[in-house]
Amino acid sequence: MKKKVTLLFAVLLALVIMAGCSMKELISVNITKDGKASMEVVMAYGDETIDQLMAMSASGESKTFTDEERWAYLESGSTDQTYDEKFTTERYEEEGYKGFKLVAKDLSISDLVYESGDSEVNANNIASEGKLFTKNGNEYTMEFTGSDSDSSSTITSGSGDEIVMKISITLPAPAKSNNATEVSEDKLTYTWDLLKAESAKLVFELDEVKEEKAAETKSGETKATEAKTEETEGTSIASTSISWTKASNWALDELKKANEKGVIPSIFDKNDLTKDITRREFAHIAVKLYDVINGYGVRAAVVPQNPFTDTDDIEVLWAYDLGITNGVTATTFEPDGLITREQMATMLTRAITKSNIDTKVGLEKVEKFADDADLHDWSREAVYFMSNSEIIKGIGEGNFGAKNNSTIEQALIIALRSVEKLAK
Repeated sequence: MKKKVTLLFAVLLALVIMAGCSMKELISVNITKDGKASMEVVMAYGDETIDQLMAMSASGESKTFTDEERWAYLESGSTDQTYDEKFTTERYEEEGYKGFKLVAKDLSISDLVYESGDSEVNANNIASEGKLFTKNGNEYTMEFTGSDSDSSSTITSGSGDEIVMKISITLPAPAKSNNATEVSEDKLTYTWDLLKAESAKLVFELDEVKEEKAAETKSGETKATEAKTEETEGTSIASTSISWTKASNWALDELKKANEKGVIPSIFDKNDLTKDITRREFAHIAVKLYDVINGYGVRAAVVPQNPFTDTDDIEVLWAYDLGITNGVTATTFEPDGLITREQMATMLTRAITKSNIDTKVGLEKVEKFADDADLHDWSREAVYFMSNSEIIKGIGEGNFGAKNNSTIEQALIIALRSVEKLAK
């Protein structure tokens, strides 16, 4: 759910090119070593600028308005712009400026992370999306342009002009790289003047804190799954035999082979494998593939922190922690939602990539599926890697079927083929 923002976003660019305008757009983020975060977004205008806008909107002569009239004008200027629900809004008034401040205090670093390929970050959509970074393992990257427009080149230094557009990020440790226009003496706070810098880039690492013991779970099944993720003396999950209540005849031989190789997660024991697979179930398969390729015991024994409110499934948390999957929002995973074929290809490719296996393909060289246009940009390379590796086949007539769902047995067989072709 998104909320309306009571700011005059629609006049933002107009203000930039007005003679004698005053405007502030300030974004500040603080990240602590335990992965907690807070964010403030300030958008405010000088009193004289507000007076000019009020006169323009009333088609009247310039005049000086009272503070009460200015606030009434600002608060009546709500547009269709939205901001992320984790923000609260409050008035901002300082040194002849009036506007609004959006504040989000109880955040985690995961709240600020985009799923790769989902959206392009720029200074004007931070408040609406509440996102800043992309994540690769423990490395976080912020990279965006200051504005979608060429507004910075239109700013003059005429009398009365005061335009400030800045973003500041405070980290618990120095960044790996940055192009900040200002860095604090302790090298923890990085500031970009978006009117001077064409882009903002920051790369840093954050070792997320792991809980020393597992959080309480909702079911005995989840606890059992957690227990089986740890190696025991002389025995590993790979030796666990799974049985099923129903499977297609065409799939039986490969399912038996998958069982022998330990590819089938325990969540599917005594299950109907002809059913469509859910996001939660497929997370189990992706993590199991990671284990089989890399060897059991690679993952730590402790349970990753949980950013989700709708699941505490251990394997889902591991899939998220390993960078194999993302939530549908910052706080929800939608565990019972069905997975599509392009999502399945993407998650398995991520599991394989995390295993230090090269999954790059030359998209300009591959033979495209007839329904290539149905693929999202974030899935295309993964789909063609899986296809070229003969792990995931098309659905006939040259099509891939990106939006089609998959059955449990189909997903397990794809995982088996991944192991057979790529396991070390």
